Amino acid sequence: MKFIELAREWRDVHATTVSDGAICAINQDLNDHLYPLIGHIDIIDITPKMMLDTLKKLEKVSTYRAGRMCGRCNEIFVYAGIMGYLNNNPAYGLKRYLKRHKYQHFAHLDSDADLALLLSEINRMKRISPGNNAAFWFLVYTAARRSEGVLAKRKEFDLESGIWTIPAERAKTRSKQIMPLSDQSLRLIKTEFDRIDSPWAFTSNHTVKGLKPIDPWSPLYLIRVAGYEKRQTMHGFRHIFSTRAHDASFLSDAIELSLSHSVKGTKGVYNHAKMIEQRRELMQWWADLVDEWRGLS
Repeated sequence: MKFIELAREWRDVHATTVSDGAICAINQDLNDHLYPLIGHIDIIDITPKMMLDTLKKLEKVSTYRAGRMCGRCNEIFVYAGIMGYLNNNPAYGLKRYLKRHKYQHFAHLDSDADLALLLSEINRMKRISPGNNAAFWFLVYTAARRSEGVLAKRKEFDLESGIWTIPAERAKTRSKQIMPLSDQSLRLIKTEFDRIDSPWAFTSNHTVKGLKPIDPWSPLYLIRVAGYEKRQTMHGFRHIFSTRAHDASFLSDAIELSLSHSVKGTKGVYNHAKMIEQRRELMQWWADLVDEWRGLS
């Protein structure tokens, strides 16, 4: 059995227990970083030294990537042992021989002037596919998690009531999230639905066989092209949203629910049901602020 065959089998089993976003990230990791290096090798021929050499190659590019791939390989080979394909795990214990990644907070801009420069620059970009462009602005307008927004499906949207419902199996919190949408977000979604008949909210232009969503990392590409890769992340927009909303004295629970954060206990259940209109007002305020930075108002 080749590594690529083992990894795909593990992925398919793993897919029954995690979100669509997680599986999409796993597919990208395997396709981009592991298959080109060891995909063609028979698993019985893979040694710990071979695995360490592979991870060291990745480490030269990114210590974070090497550590993540070490974890992926360990899970894959644990599965191989459970299934009786191997009697050893060539990835076991290798993390101690890799450089430790220094984690940083999600980068984000602080000043209105810097945000206006970034967003107006992206607003002027050309030759960006419609799906990628719409997904970027949708994520900014909603302050949604990247995987939850990019992989959204058409059936999750109620355009008449202006509600986006993220099902539990796709949500990071593993519980259903009800998200009121701003006028700007609704226009984006309606335009995408009119552009192409697809089960996905944001559909790739690079579809060969059947329709597929855009690459989950593609919204970040716009930030890179604008030259802000080290200064702003997609997740950073969630931080900016939270900070600005709190500064504007919106209710803390409304802000947390809008970020799909859990509000504990009976208070959380009550708020989830009763704060839709407060959150709709919050999301409209935020979208209007984004439009000011874009130079649209």
